[in-house]
Amino acid sequence: MVGGLYRRLVLCAGLAGVLVLSVAASAGATTITLGSVATPGGGGCGNCNIMGFQSAPGQPKYRVPAGPTGFWTITSWASQGGGGLAGHAQLRVYRKTAVTGQYRMVRQSALETVPPNGHPGHPTHLNVMKGDLLGLTTLDNLVAGYTTGNPGDNVKLIFGSLTGPGDIVGPGTSHTFGNLPMDLVNVSATLKSR
Repeated sequence: MVGGLYRRLVLCAGLAGVLVLSVAASAGATTITLGSVATPGGGGCGNCNIMGFQSAPGQPKYRVPAGPTGFWTITSWASQGGGGLAGHAQLRVYRKTAVTGQYRMVRQSALETVPPNGHPGHPTHLNVMKGDLLGLTTLDNLVAGYTTGNPGDNVKLIFGSLTGPGDIVGPGTSHTFGNLPMDLVNVSATLKSR
């Protein structure tokens, strides 16, 4: 009887310790927002596949920062609609490869409907890491990139149809780049450290 009671007390203490560690880990998580949606009715690249590349000082950033651990989860994202009809968008995440100037698509969200005059949040769960770049592909005349007029902003336009994670883009691939100077990506993403 005493042995059984002792085992139960040890088990309860162990479970309580796990619960405390789980709550502490959750309490220590950092949440940030990357990027920014376009202003309603703003011009830019519609029906495009783009990747954030460079942001001027003071402008929204599209590169995943180091943060507490360097590892993050994108929990939601949004894109601004425009025009008279709904469009469709898909968040994409790119990571540098060992080849200079090339990036691998490592994550993508579901294709989401974006209403003509709004930017609702789309829940997702995409694990990313320090240095990854946010991108967006759009359909149905939805603007993927928007013009800022700031010469320090630069987006990479990706040519060719991408099939999904694993695709490599950049010089020397079938998915080469074009430059969209003075543009940013029409996407805002919420990230939580892990």
